[in-house]
Parts: sequence; structure tokens; C-alpha cells
Amino acid sequence: MQGARTNLIGGVLSQDDQLKCLYLAADDGERMHLIFPAGAQVNSDPLRVVDATGKTIGIVGQRVSFGGSVSDPEARDGGVDSCGATKAIYVWYLPTS
Repeated sequence: MQGARTNLIGGVLSQDDQLKCLYLAADDGERMHLIFPAGAQVNSDPLRVVDATGKTIGIVGQRVSFGGSVSDPEARDGGVDSCGATKAIYVWYLPTS
């Protein structure tokens, strides 16, 4: 994927109440749009992301880390991702614990 880097990405899984979306608040303060593998979905009580088997990937307000590709805005259609983010993370590795 042109314009992408493979990294271990960490931050706090966050919610934007006004835009009604989830994003990663990175350690450097940057807001990143998360693109999870097929089958992942958002569940409530508590607000969280689960994988295709129903296992919790991350809970809003908690620190998470993923392996994935970070895309620069210039490499994406439109230049800016959803949820007010300037970069996207294509998540390809989910924690096993």
C-alpha cells in the first residue's frame, strides 16, 4: 500500500459524541481513524469494539495497541479520514490477551 507504514500503534480508544464515531487518541495527541478487519463491530454496555468471534478488542476510554499500517492523508482518497482524523490505521494485528 503506497504511503503506508507498518507499526505497533498505541493510544486510547476514544469516542466523539458529536460525530458519533470511534478513533484512536495516539500518544502524540493525533486522532487516528481505525479500520478494523472484516467482522469487527461496535457493541455497547460498555462501548467497545469486538472481533468476528465476539472477543473484545478494545473498550472506549482504555489504552489499546494494534499492529497495522498507518496511512498518510496524501495516500487516501479525499485526504482526510472520518471522525476528524488526519490518518487511518488499517488494523491487521489484534492483541491476544
